[in-house]
Order: sequence, then C-alpha cells, then structure tokens
Amino acid sequence: MLAIVEVSGDESVFTAGGRERSFIYEGKSYHDIIDPRTGYPALGARAVTVLHGNGVTADAAAHALFIAGPEGWVPVARDMGIHYVLLVDDAGTLHMTPAMARRLKLLDKEPDIRLSEPL
Repeated sequence: MLAIVEVSGDESVFTAGGRERSFIYEGKSYHDIIDPRTGYPALGARAVTVLHGNGVTADAAAHALFIAGPEGWVPVARDMGIHYVLLVDDAGTLHMTPAMARRLKLLDKEPDIRLSEPL
C-alpha cells in the first residue's frame, strides 16, 4: 500500500511495522514488536501510522495501536487522544480514522478501507 500523508510543520509522523526487524525460525516469521500480554510478537497488524503534534507520543501510540491490532485499536487511540491513525492489517485492509482519511492520498487502486467512528 502506497500513500501520501499531508503533514503540517508542527506534526510528527511515525510508522510502526513488523517487517523491518524480523527473522524466520522454523518456517515462522517473528518481528520485534512484542505483545506484553503474551510475550510473543503482536499479531494482526502489518503497520500503523500515527500523526501527532509530539513525536514521542506518535511513536508510543503507533506501537500501542500495533499491539492492539485491528480489533482493539479504536479504544486505545481514543484513550490516548490520537485522532490520525492508519492501521494496515495482515490481510492488507486499511483501518483508519475519518480525520486520517481526509489527510491521506492513496496511490493504490480500490483498497479495502474500514473507517472508524470519529475519535
């Protein structure tokens, strides 16, 4: 999935993904974003991108939302006060907030998109 995100001068963009630091062991891929509930790599997400006025917050939120996955990211984003989220799940479906959808230009044709309620 390729996209362009509109960013103002006082915003940070952070993407957490499970592909950059990974390895295959006995035919199974492992990455470095660990779900503290299981002690194993988080499941369900390929990548999460967050826009926020604070870079540290964007980093922390992207990792927390990656761990929460496609089923649990909305309440976590709401609790953290994050309004701009794009999560790509393992199937390639795009999950995003309406605010992020307005700031995103998708370069792929006809992706599967699921919008959350406004946060």
